[in-house]
Amino acid sequence: MTKSSFDWNSIQNSLHALKFTTLGVSNVVKYIHDLDLLESEIYERQSSLARDYYTNPGDASARATLQSFYADIHPDASALVQACASRLSDVQDTLPEQWIPTLLPFIQSDEGKISGAIAELQGEAETYSSLSALVTYEYLDGQGDLLADRGSDDRSIRERAHRAMINAERIAAERKAELFVSLHAKRQSIARDAGFKSYADLAWSRPPLSERDYSRNDVIALRESVRRHIPGLLQILANTRKGTVGGARPWDDQIALDGKFHRSPIKDPDQALDAVGKILSELSPVLEKDFSRMRQMGVFNIAGPYDKYRQPITNYLPISGLPWVSCWYSGVSSSVFTLLHEVGHALHLYRIPKESLFRQHYPAKEYMEFVAQATETVSLPYLGHFFGEDSLPGVKLSLIERALKLIVNMTALDEFQERAYSLGETDTESLNEIYIDVLKHYPNGVDIDGIDDLVKFDWASWHVIVHPFYNLEYVLAWIGALTMLTGDEASGALLEKASARAQDAPTSSLFRDVGLRIPPTEADVAHLAAQLTSLVHISLNALSDHSIVGTK
Repeated sequence: MTKSSFDWNSIQNSLHALKFTTLGVSNVVKYIHDLDLLESEIYERQSSLARDYYTNPGDASARATLQSFYADIHPDASALVQACASRLSDVQDTLPEQWIPTLLPFIQSDEGKISGAIAELQGEAETYSSLSALVTYEYLDGQGDLLADRGSDDRSIRERAHRAMINAERIAAERKAELFVSLHAKRQSIARDAGFKSYADLAWSRPPLSERDYSRNDVIALRESVRRHIPGLLQILANTRKGTVGGARPWDDQIALDGKFHRSPIKDPDQALDAVGKILSELSPVLEKDFSRMRQMGVFNIAGPYDKYRQPITNYLPISGLPWVSCWYSGVSSSVFTLLHEVGHALHLYRIPKESLFRQHYPAKEYMEFVAQATETVSLPYLGHFFGEDSLPGVKLSLIERALKLIVNMTALDEFQERAYSLGETDTESLNEIYIDVLKHYPNGVDIDGIDDLVKFDWASWHVIVHPFYNLEYVLAWIGALTMLTGDEASGALLEKASARAQDAPTSSLFRDVGLRIPPTEADVAHLAAQLTSLVHISLNALSDHSIVGTK
């Protein structure tokens, strides 16, 4: 379906007709397929507009068209779709078993009253990416290459570059914070109008949070497990960094634990995709074949190091039956991992059986993120396709450290949001103070003593602003991916299996089928921390076989 063929009036009329169709056991499957097709047509339009915008973040026309869709179509479409879905409550005992995990959230919905109000805010929230596009990473005096200096072996140059980067981002960060304050007030108002004390309470009462295979108390327990068992391992890595790099400040993060700044000799995005294909061919010929097909069909829109930064994102075109990917690749190790992550999302969306309902292509977020993050971890033995032999020990440790930091940071953001939405109203200064206080409870190995001003806006992220409470999914996913890394079963076969699953069973069953438990118990987290500690010590010893370059 092309963008020009999208006929909202026709789709709207069809949804209204469906809403009043006599529904019984004999036609329930046809009813669901009809609804699924109409929703797919709506989402095809939304996703194609998002692709135009995210692949051209500075394009004002693309931004305006997407915002127009969110303002003029999305609220009514969301309400109508959910009103049709809620009618299935009368026949839910007759639903095919494999559809129940996907359809139940909509059967139990509010028929769009709350959903419509929330959907109306989405267009405002999506302006986040246009604020990111405002940032230009240059020194104010025009002297030097800021991005290159972040990898300098001179700490003073790195610090100068980091402070200049924060300064370059400051105006955008302040506007993002103001955007959140505005959304916070409106979300809290929606919650109060619906009879809830806060938006957090409302969010936990309805999908997707209400459909999690764990409770709000489980989340609190998981946050405490992370706080107890992960920071100690990060401190081991921080102490190593102090010895090889000279410190553990934010400007030291770009340098690997071997004291080097690792950049792949591959700079061209197409050549980077070639390297991904080689990794997949070693992991699983099946995955490599699907990846090659997607490349041929133009799924990947990858910007190079000299292009404007793009928010990494992967989405799906349900009528076309294809995912699309947009991200930025610079050759530094973090961008290699980001590319692998988005490829993991694309493989998952592409490999889900085509006969699945549209919504089954979007399993629970923790499972979707698990597949993407597992794509990163299972690639560790094959990173020689991106880096030279002398870089591999440092690069591999970088991924483990990055994963552990994300676990801690995302856990902290989850608590930050709980605290932010406990306030009836707020402002940027209060939010910054809350964030700094939360960071003290979740040390991530980075020394921020005395430099609150450099980190106080780090909470103003895409996840917090655009998709509230979309943080813990990363924590669960990374715990799963790292557990798979430390396990004994062949990782390529597990990834092949995991990436072909739709939401055709409860989320806990999807994880259980690849040997994982959700939510993990404290014993699970403690065991993973012990396994990783052993792995980290082995990897640190491997660094001694290579020249460790200290930095000034």
